[in-house]
Amino acid sequence: MITDLRSNVMYSSKHGLVTRMNKFPGKEQPDLYPGKHGACHLPDGRYWMVSRELPDRSAVVYSLVYDPQNGAGAAGLLIMLFAGVIWKELADGMARQMAAMNAASIDNLVREIRIIRKEDPLHRVQIDSEDEFSEVGMQINRMMDSIKELNDKNTELIRLNARFEMNELTEQMNPHFLYNTLEIIRNLVYFDADKANELIGSLTQILRYSVNNTRREVSFGEDMEYTDKYLQIQYTRFGDRLKCTMDIEPACREITVPKLLLQPIVENSIKYGFRHQMDLAISIRACMEDGIFTVRVADNGGGMDPEKARILNEQLLTHDNREESIGLRNLSRRLYLRYGPGSGLSIRNRENEGMEVILTINCMASGNT
Repeated sequence: MITDLRSNVMYSSKHGLVTRMNKFPGKEQPDLYPGKHGACHLPDGRYWMVSRELPDRSAVVYSLVYDPQNGAGAAGLLIMLFAGVIWKELADGMARQMAAMNAASIDNLVREIRIIRKEDPLHRVQIDSEDEFSEVGMQINRMMDSIKELNDKNTELIRLNARFEMNELTEQMNPHFLYNTLEIIRNLVYFDADKANELIGSLTQILRYSVNNTRREVSFGEDMEYTDKYLQIQYTRFGDRLKCTMDIEPACREITVPKLLLQPIVENSIKYGFRHQMDLAISIRACMEDGIFTVRVADNGGGMDPEKARILNEQLLTHDNREESIGLRNLSRRLYLRYGPGSGLSIRNRENEGMEVILTINCMASGNT
């Protein structure tokens, strides 16, 4: 007779010993259960019984010998004792076999990890033992793939940041903007010295902010101050032809963002907007909703060719880095790598009317506050 630990019969060579509830009544005699031996009175007579619990199998094995004389059967007792010895040897043999299999799987796992650590970091664990060690190997492979993906992202982010820092000196503060600003200051010196002095101060702050490499991230409020200085110079250059309105939620000013986040987008609107319009209006709005920080920069500069806008938007949304990333693509890729999925740029183009650049940072995914 083989039962589970609750006396539910799993196997019996004599069905008459099983109750209608599929129970073995021998457990009702606690002096014999488990691990003891002696006489056991069952419904159809007296038996000599030996029981042994197998904890690793969650089972109890009983050996019963019918006693027709209702007396002590020495021969039956000897048979039961002999059966008990056999069960013990079988259990020990199974334990030794299982230990040997586990040891082999562990050796294989250690060998695979050693290959990853010392020989080939791209190697992946290969274990087909079809046990828990196979699952461990699969989890190690997933972990290694995640580490590699994260490392690739960090490497690319470092490369983009390095390129961006070089561009700060050669492109962001481009020679045309610097030349035009100095020319404006030169003319103002003769007609409006106070205004010229104000522009010199704004230009100095812009240059200091641009070339300062000690901080890669600032609060959005700080970046807005830099953008405002940039706009003050552009107002002086274009006069009433340029207007910019801002609607910034107060909480947004505390969000941590990459330095020089907003100015390239505004500069892009001015650069391309005046190609189609004599008067350019730009609006900047920023809000935080459900953990997503969103900045919208819209203009009435005529927009883009629909096909070019479609291609650009696809590159921005898929973070396509197959081509050399410049301008908006470079900024979108940096946001995605730094702040994770849900961060980047997209555009909303209105041909012959204007374009809106939408910047998002997933603060929930990045832990940004």
